[in-house]
Amino acid sequence: MDYELKIGWQSELNPTMKISLSKSVSVFLYALLCLSFFMFSSVVNAQSTYQLEKECNQGNITSCQSLRSIYNSGQGVNKNKLQPLRLFQRACDEGDLDGCISLGMLYEKGKGVRKDKYKAAEIYRKACDGGNGVGCYNSGVIYARGDGVTRNESMSVFLFSIGCELGNTDSCLSLNARSQVQSNLSKRKSRTDEPSNNACNERETESCFSLGMMYYRGDGVSKDNFQAIEYFRKACALDEALGCVYLAVMYTNGEGIRQNKSKALELFGKACDLSNEAGCRNYAILKNQGVR
Repeated sequence: MDYELKIGWQSELNPTMKISLSKSVSVFLYALLCLSFFMFSSVVNAQSTYQLEKECNQGNITSCQSLRSIYNSGQGVNKNKLQPLRLFQRACDEGDLDGCISLGMLYEKGKGVRKDKYKAAEIYRKACDGGNGVGCYNSGVIYARGDGVTRNESMSVFLFSIGCELGNTDSCLSLNARSQVQSNLSKRKSRTDEPSNNACNERETESCFSLGMMYYRGDGVSKDNFQAIEYFRKACALDEALGCVYLAVMYTNGEGIRQNKSKALELFGKACDLSNEAGCRNYAILKNQGVR
């Protein structure tokens, strides 16, 4: 009887023990498989990257493009060993326009190279001349801000125009807003005196907007995007459509403020509600981009 009880006890316990053991083995084997796959992938990626780098150095633009994509994704590659400056320079020299954009960003942000906005603008311009709308926009923004280059509003408008024609929506946004602002400023110049801070404080919408433009462009005062934002915000709060438009442009471009296209959409929408054509056009552009 004791023998039978012992066998009965074992028969109830063994299935659970077997299941537990089976799960442990499965987990171990799965972890071992993942580790093996990771090590194998790392070796393959290293070999693949080496081959692509060799081919890129030999002037193979397709390999340069692939290597640039691998670097930008950061997957399975040591960025420090890839020497992005040399990589992007080679890609750009071989006609990879996106490579030129990546190279320009290194110079603009000073990553792995001394910051040089002038050189960045030149590289972006090369991409623009080759038909890359992002290059036109990036170069246009540098000239519009006078950041590292002599400020040149005409050049920035020219570059935004090309970028817009090439289908770059950010260029179209900047171009539309600047056209509308320029048109309205010429109309107001004859009927408004030089704006003062007091006038804006007294809820004069046009004075708030004009002060914003003075600081944004650096007309008669030191260029100051923070002051420009403050006055554009006041003008917009007082239902001055152009204040909303230009504030939206600064949010779109990240000029003096963190880029926020959702906020820009809201501001363009308000300008459109105030019957501003540029506000309506730019609202539609952002909506088509999927901005919410």
